[in-house]
Amino acid sequence: MLHGDLDGTECEKPIEKIWRFGYNKEKVSKGVEQMKKTADNCAILKSDSQYTIFIFKDQVIRFATSSKLERYTEVKEWDKGYLVVMAKYKNLNEMEEYIDLVPILQNLNYDVDEFLAPIKEVRIDYAV
Repeated sequence: MLHGDLDGTECEKPIEKIWRFGYNKEKVSKGVEQMKKTADNCAILKSDSQYTIFIFKDQVIRFATSSKLERYTEVKEWDKGYLVVMAKYKNLNEMEEYIDLVPILQNLNYDVDEFLAPIKEVRIDYAV
């Protein structure tokens, strides 16, 4: 399932992990307070400026992307860490993009299988 309603749960404080720097950094940034609610098996994908943001439960993982990315528009496929998405870039038509979270998670020393196993759905949500 790619899209659906969320039955969210409150999280204490998200942990923002920045791939580029390779360490955990607690930070409450713009909009993170609203990002706290996610379903038990649903992750959120969005972008902000030059970062892609992947949110699952209390984990907020940010990694660098093109500064020309305006927004993700659709999740076409989710397969255990591999995403096929539609993205809109400045001065370009919407196009298909591919995101492989596995090497990013490995770089952050996650137990990749444990982290990805409960995720059954990823949706785009710029409201959170």
